Amino acid sequence: MSRLFELIGDGERLNQRMHIKLWIADNAVGIFGGRNLGDEYFDAGADAEFRDIDLLAVGPLVPELSQAFDEYWNNQWAVPVASLLDVVPGTGDGHLAWSKVDESDAGATGTERGRELAVNDSHRPWMQANRPLIWASATVLYDRPAAPALADSHFTHLGPRARTILDSARSEIILITPYFVPSEQEMKFLAEASTRGLRVAVLTNSLASTDALSVHAGYARYRATLLRGGIELFEVRPQAGAAHVRRLHKWIRPSGSSLHAKVLIVDRSTAFVGSMNFDPRSRTYNTELSVAVESPELASRLALLFDEVVEPDHSFRVLLRNPQPGDDALVWITEEQGDEVRYESEPMAGFWKRVWSGVLSIIVPERLL
Repeated sequence: MSRLFELIGDGERLNQRMHIKLWIADNAVGIFGGRNLGDEYFDAGADAEFRDIDLLAVGPLVPELSQAFDEYWNNQWAVPVASLLDVVPGTGDGHLAWSKVDESDAGATGTERGRELAVNDSHRPWMQANRPLIWASATVLYDRPAAPALADSHFTHLGPRARTILDSARSEIILITPYFVPSEQEMKFLAEASTRGLRVAVLTNSLASTDALSVHAGYARYRATLLRGGIELFEVRPQAGAAHVRRLHKWIRPSGSSLHAKVLIVDRSTAFVGSMNFDPRSRTYNTELSVAVESPELASRLALLFDEVVEPDHSFRVLLRNPQPGDDALVWITEEQGDEVRYESEPMAGFWKRVWSGVLSIIVPERLL
C-alpha cells in the first residue's frame, strides 16, 4: 500500500523545504538528479520546458539512496498527508482518483509528445537488461533533517562535504546550475582557484531563459566581481538552432528552454549530480541530495555536454566591457546566423522582464533567493 507523507518544520526551520528528487525501484535501481514531476520536465509542457540531467544507478549505491529516503520517511517531522485533511478520502475517492489518472494517461497519447514517443524508440534501451553502464565508485551526500545549529556540520549538511570535493581540484571546475547566487566565501574560493591557474567556468540561465527573476537579480549583482576574479560566465539562450538540437539530442530545445540541471565537474574526473543549486535557499532552507561519482568517463561526458552548450550559437558568453577597475558594464557575446553579435544589455529579455528583475533586486532579501 502506498502512503503519502509531507515534511513539515519547526520554529526556525518552518520554511525548510525538501528539495530532493529521487526514484527507487525495488531497492535495486535508483534515479537521482534535479528533475521534478511535471509535464514541463518531460518535454510534455505546453509552454516552457526545463532541461535537466539525471543519473541511473544500480549496485551498492542504491541501498545508500534508500537510506536517505528512510531517514526522511521516519523523521519526526514527516507526517501523513491524511492527518492534515479535514475529511479523510475513502476507497471510492481512491478509485475516482485512479480513473482520472487513467483518463489523463489515455489523453496523453494524442499530444505532440505522446505521438513522438509512440514512433521514437530512443527510450526503449532503458528497459533492456543489457543496457551498458559506467561502473565507478560513488558517494551519496544529503542534508539530514536536523536542528539549524548543526546545519554547517559534515554530518548533517552536504555543503561542507561538497567543498571537500572542490578542494581536490587541480585543473578545472565546471559548474552547471540554473540558479547561481554565490556567497562571499564561495566567490573568494572560486577566485583563489582561478588565481592558482584552475579554469573555473559556470553555466547558468540568462535573464531571458530563467523562470526565477528574483534569483537572477541576485546573481546579476555579482557578475562583474566573478569576472574580475577570473571566472568564466556563460548564460543559456532561450532559443537554439535546429542543428544544435540534433547534436545535443534535444537537451536544449528550439524554444522556451530553461536550464534546470545541477552538475559540478572537477578535473573531468569527478561528477557531482543532484538537486543542489548554488544559491542561499539551497544552502539554508532546502534539504538536498547529490551523488559524487569518481569516473573520468562519466565526468568527461558531462563536460562534453557543457562544452557544446556554451558554444556561441546557443549561449551568451558574459564579459566585462572594459577590464579597467571601477567599470562594471557587461557585454554578452553570442552568434546569430554565423555572425558574432554583441549585446550591451540583458539580451532577448524584453523591457518589462528587465524592469521587474531590477525591482526585485532591490526589494527581495538575498537570503530568500
